[in-house]
Amino acid sequence: GSAFICPEYRHLMKGIEKADSFNLNPHKWMLVNFDCSAMWLKQPRWIVDAFNVDPLYLKHDQQGSAPDYRHWQIPLGRRFRSLKLWFVLR
Repeated sequence: GSAFICPEYRHLMKGIEKADSFNLNPHKWMLVNFDCSAMWLKQPRWIVDAFNVDPLYLKHDQQGSAPDYRHWQIPLGRRFRSLKLWFVLR
């Protein structure tokens, strides 16, 4: 995952364009929180369909106007760990 940033490991990425998803754990090499993971999906709809949770008490008037990231994970709430990864990448 994170090692692919290094030029000497990029040859291992040959054929990655054929993958449907790619998951990496920045906490191993990028010095962010232990439970920080990043995932790239060719078709984000697949994960939304798998994790979709739409009980009546979570419906709102703005549904469909923007990506609803609560459907991209199992729990309905998480801490904003991606901000720390963003700082490292900047």
